[in-house]
Amino acid sequence: MRFTASQRAHLPDLDLTAMIDVIFLLIIFFMTTAQFVERARAELDLPKER
Repeated sequence: MRFTASQRAHLPDLDLTAMIDVIFLLIIFFMTTAQFVERARAELDLPKER
């Protein structure tokens, strides 16, 4: 669908700043939680096989 010049004037401008902030926070959250999971897994002592 093509928009004419008059239709483009009525389209709202999207402010992506808030969405970019949320994406960066999610990336930081998953990076830090992944590091904690790796450390917890490394210190696990399993029982020996019989």
